[in-house]
Amino acid sequence: MESKQLVDKELITTLHKAHARSIESAYRARMSVRGDPEGCKILDIDGSRVFLSREPWSWSNRAILSGNETPETIEKILEAFSGFKTECHIELHPANFHFHAPQSWEADFANMLFDKGLRFDSFRSVWFCEPTNVEIKLGGGFRIERFDYDDDLDRQVADSYRMIKNAEFARKREDIIRVWERCPGYIHYNAYKDDEPCGTATLFIDNDIAFLVWGFTRSEYRNQGVHHMLIRRRISDAASEKCRLVFTVTDFNIQSSHNVQRCGMRLAYNYVMMAKEFGEGNSK
Repeated sequence: MESKQLVDKELITTLHKAHARSIESAYRARMSVRGDPEGCKILDIDGSRVFLSREPWSWSNRAILSGNETPETIEKILEAFSGFKTECHIELHPANFHFHAPQSWEADFANMLFDKGLRFDSFRSVWFCEPTNVEIKLGGGFRIERFDYDDDLDRQVADSYRMIKNAEFARKREDIIRVWERCPGYIHYNAYKDDEPCGTATLFIDNDIAFLVWGFTRSEYRNQGVHHMLIRRRISDAASEKCRLVFTVTDFNIQSSHNVQRCGMRLAYNYVMMAKEFGEGNSK
């Protein structure tokens, strides 16, 4: 009988750190751009990794914490965000909610964040599975193409603009393809109906853990299984790359969360994203 990975503190911490490595990879790619217009920084504050940029309202502007940080360390981290005048994000999850668990079940760490002025921002779910190779059966004229991080960038971008009708979102996606995710570990996928691009998705692989970063289906092609087949293809490719785990993050109870479950992923944990704004007039 196939063994199942237990969901415990170690797994939660493993997935949290793997997510952080994908952010770090994208940040380093952004920092390599001449002039670095968003002023990206990666800091080590008492052993905690902190990601800072001047991009407003970005969840990638965050501190990666274990829950063992002292109030003094939290204060240093918040001072870094205050100096940058950007919003600070911190995951509050089952592995860091209790500071001294199991000796104490008081919500020490959670209360410390409240005391420092952080608020609830969103509620999210992390899903995982042990990947296996599966045959992807595509009918109705659908096909999927894979692009490694530096493959045929101009065609990736052109097809992205054909899929995404919102001009601002499309320009941001071009930056992501050309800069943020143009580094080893990132793999992009486009789905086509005949020659018409209808969906796209991204995979990030670091060592033996794969992250389903993002997926998008063009509105005219929704409810036709495009997102589902892009999930299955990425999980299968992760197995081919000898990954031991695949994970992804979704908002709670949306179509994406239903689709990943249909593809064999199961809940690892839920978390609350805590946030504090340090923009102009909000530096306290």
